[in-house]
Amino acid sequence: MQKLKFDKIKDLKRLDSKFFDDFDRHNILNYYPRPYLERNSFINLNGYFDFLIERDKFKGSILNNEFKIPLEFPSKILVPFAAESFISEYHEEILENDLLWYRKLVQIKEYDTNKRYILNFEKVDQECIIFIDKVKVLEHKGGYLPFSVEISEYLKTSIFELIVLVKDMTDKSNYTIGKQKIERGDIWYTSTSGIYDTVWIEECDKIFVQDLNIATNIHDLTVSFDIISDIILDNYLIEIYDSNDNLITILDSKKYYKFEEVIFWDIDNPYLYKVILKYANDKVISYFSFRKISKVRKNKYLYAAINDKPIIINGLLDQGYYSLSGLTPLTFDEMVFDIMTIKELGFNTIRKHIKIESRRYYYECDRRGIYLIQDFVSLPMVYDTFFLKYFPFFGLNFKDKIIEKKNGVTDLMRKYFKEELEEVVKTLKKHPSIICYTLFNEGWGQFDTYKMFDFLSLLDNSRLIDATSGWFDRKIGDFNSKHRYYLKYRVPKDKSRIISLSEFGGLTFLDKDHTTSNNLAGYTTLNSYQELSKSYQKIYKEQVLKNLKKGLGVSIYTQVSDCEDEVNGILSFDRKVLKIDKNTIIDINKSINSYLK
Repeated sequence: MQKLKFDKIKDLKRLDSKFFDDFDRHNILNYYPRPYLERNSFINLNGYFDFLIERDKFKGSILNNEFKIPLEFPSKILVPFAAESFISEYHEEILENDLLWYRKLVQIKEYDTNKRYILNFEKVDQECIIFIDKVKVLEHKGGYLPFSVEISEYLKTSIFELIVLVKDMTDKSNYTIGKQKIERGDIWYTSTSGIYDTVWIEECDKIFVQDLNIATNIHDLTVSFDIISDIILDNYLIEIYDSNDNLITILDSKKYYKFEEVIFWDIDNPYLYKVILKYANDKVISYFSFRKISKVRKNKYLYAAINDKPIIINGLLDQGYYSLSGLTPLTFDEMVFDIMTIKELGFNTIRKHIKIESRRYYYECDRRGIYLIQDFVSLPMVYDTFFLKYFPFFGLNFKDKIIEKKNGVTDLMRKYFKEELEEVVKTLKKHPSIICYTLFNEGWGQFDTYKMFDFLSLLDNSRLIDATSGWFDRKIGDFNSKHRYYLKYRVPKDKSRIISLSEFGGLTFLDKDHTTSNNLAGYTTLNSYQELSKSYQKIYKEQVLKNLKKGLGVSIYTQVSDCEDEVNGILSFDRKVLKIDKNTIIDINKSINSYLK
């Protein structure tokens, strides 16, 4: 086994997570990754892979190119963790011209030539080529979505060699990157390169259900099923159960059912109906819900409404980073910890900031009950601090063409962003917990705002849209969305949209025992936990509580946890410390959540 080189990478030091003691290198994230379409077949390939980095080897995209597979792989890496992360046991800087090679000898214990085998990657960043026994079987681009390839025809025996070639150009590319930078620092975080989510195989019958789309109609209480397969399926059965596994009905080769009455989903009662779909020997388990998200007017102001009941969207910004493992949780419990802590403190919403989570994460939000604002991942850009950070605070607005030029947006960037947006909606549209999309954040990679808003609205008209979170407002979308860190927040006079303070706070306190960096990035620096709690209480009183009567409908505090230099979380980066007094948080949230009741 490779000796751990665990202490430091660049200017970041190792910081053990609250969940590190429970981490088992030989049993990593060993839960079914796709709960929306689950079958009794899961071969987990997470664990040690042979590994090689070829430094400064290839410039540009690896797609549509041929490569000679190396003969030797001298290192080991722990999958599914980014090469830069501490827990990967490699954790070295990856540059834009480096090639990452992974190799694993895979054995399928009960190999059956009458079965079909699907190789699944939950996430690989950014470009990759997949080889089975040195034969190229797939190329893939983009780092935030799952993908799969059938490998049945390439298997000769129960044992095969899996090789994955990865190229990650991070902010030197045309792909979406979010908060990643090759040169990390301030509000930008360490790159995430290579395989960074579960790799797995499923065994299927010759004819199997490849996907299942379930649509509910909250007005006539109906559910319909769209079954996707190689052929048009007949003689199938769909069983519908309530949340206690009591059978409601069996549909014999029918794709439609009308309920007499239903139980609606909300965070106080996250009610999910269970589905079992059977065709021949194939059996998949899925779920659906009835949930309506809309806008309603109350006391002359517009608010988001769940099942026609107005709510204050009251939550936290969540970067989704972990101290040892970057964008990937160490364990199931680490993933769930943030969700449940946020809910137990009385917040009702998580704003998932510039990151797409695992499919399992969204399922856990669905079944545990929390609202999600899902940001789309931003493009790389030339970050002009004055243009994108300071000027907007003084009300300066710029046209899209100026923003695009400043950001360095290319035609290829536009193409990739649009393609990924469509795939994100297709992947996440199933989840009732997602009540809102954020199209562009603070002008990062912003382009063709009106066209992109129309495009997103056509893809999914069942959710609210924050078109321009922070600034560069185009007066479209469902929110008048502002960020305030330096100046006092003044509620805009807007009766046509929901008034949203979609980012604020950022109160900073550095505890050297619970940080991975000695640098400090934030907005208001404090010297103790006591000062932090008092300032938290003060900023909520001034920015949120007194503005509820003026129609404030959204409050998103920055943020869930510290992240590298950015030490403004309510939790420390290792999740060991709640930095703000618990009762203070709970009492404030009770006041916000009860305002419209």
